[in-house]
Amino acid sequence: NGIVTFFEKIAKHLPRTHVLEVLQLLVEPHLEDVPLLNCPESVANSHGRRSASLIADKFFRILLVNHSTRVTDDNEKHMNYTHKPSRKHFPL
Repeated sequence: NGIVTFFEKIAKHLPRTHVLEVLQLLVEPHLEDVPLLNCPESVANSHGRRSASLIADKFFRILLVNHSTRVTDDNEKHMNYTHKPSRKHFPL
């Protein structure tokens, strides 16, 4: 839930291009520090980095798709007819 609220706050400030890459660069260092993803002392630290990268890639791709769909649907304008259109001109 904290990741979603973070994303909603930062979504306005993200660039219009390469959004996923920028978001991953911002979040991956913080995901590496999460205690759940910390590896034991005997395992190399690269495993934690790879798992954080994988989680960021899979989760944020879906989050971006859902957010962009919601924003697009909110901004979509519907045609409001003043009267019912004639069937002669518009197939209904």
